[in-house]
Amino acid sequence: MSGIGEVSIETVGDTTFVRLWNFDFDSHEVKQIKHGQFLRGPAIDMLTRFVPPGMAPPFAHLIGMATRKGNFGYNQRLSERRARRVASILEGGGVRADRIRIVVGTGESESVSVEEDADFDRAVILEITQRPEPTSNIRLPRGGESLRPLESTVANLLMNSITSSIRFRVETDRGFELRYSGALLAQVAQAINDRRIQVRIDQRLGPSQNALAALISPAQLFAAYNNREDTFFLADGQVNTVAREALIVHEAVHALNDLRSSPQIVGDDESAAYVAQAMYLLRSGMTAPAILALVGRTDIHIFSNAVNIALQVLRGRTPNRREWIQLVTAIGAHPAYRGRLHSVVSYNGLRRRPEGEAGR
Repeated sequence: MSGIGEVSIETVGDTTFVRLWNFDFDSHEVKQIKHGQFLRGPAIDMLTRFVPPGMAPPFAHLIGMATRKGNFGYNQRLSERRARRVASILEGGGVRADRIRIVVGTGESESVSVEEDADFDRAVILEITQRPEPTSNIRLPRGGESLRPLESTVANLLMNSITSSIRFRVETDRGFELRYSGALLAQVAQAINDRRIQVRIDQRLGPSQNALAALISPAQLFAAYNNREDTFFLADGQVNTVAREALIVHEAVHALNDLRSSPQIVGDDESAAYVAQAMYLLRSGMTAPAILALVGRTDIHIFSNAVNIALQVLRGRTPNRREWIQLVTAIGAHPAYRGRLHSVVSYNGLRRRPEGEAGR
């Protein structure tokens, strides 16, 4: 392992591991002299400039860490903030947002030192690799066993820099204000880590290989969230297209409403999910015409309204009630939702306790 001071570097095969250590106590800010110089220099070069011809830029997997000192839950959140801070620096330096993956912060569960306040554990690990999944042995913050790959994939997706950038609020036709953000969707990722939400394969969901046109049809869904079982169901384990990632974000909005025990009428619930889905697609680099070109005839009105609202949000404007009603109306006209637009989805909270949490 090589490195200078508070940056340690090791290459194993085609993967480079960088440990940025000795963060200040109770802080997520990087140290400008050593961490900052490395991130804005060699790290940016490895992720953007030194890419062999014909190859896609590598992925940057970020794993936040903390020491054993203090409250477990607080250390978990602190480790996640450290990973997010490094992600923001990389993105600001030109690294594509879709190549940055924030692996769930490990808190103190991966501490390697015996001392409660070990400099080496106040750290972020940056894994630079062509693989879309990290090779590091990341463990659950509670319970002690490794995340299953599919759970890790969904949790990572809900904490990556694209999902983290989602933020919008709307006023419904009933006068209620709805708020959604990447920070709130990260709570769904945490619930997956704590095993309060499960992720399973259900081959009864039809395959949707690459078409947005298939995302709405109940017969061809790739992903679905079941609030009665607190479970994400995926047709298979291949989260390998932006369209599939965006659909998981769509379903995560339903999971979030379930997590916070917030019953919704179908029209508002689905409208929020489609706006989040559209924002993810746009933030991933797809243009509005490209999205709409892939949407089937029965789905075009939903996506055109959702994309319009998402574009307004990305331009810094809060959607007005009329625009929201237009989206709700388009959803109500779709065969998948016709006749149940005003039905209430009974989101009543998650039934599982976090692993490792004692009964009260």
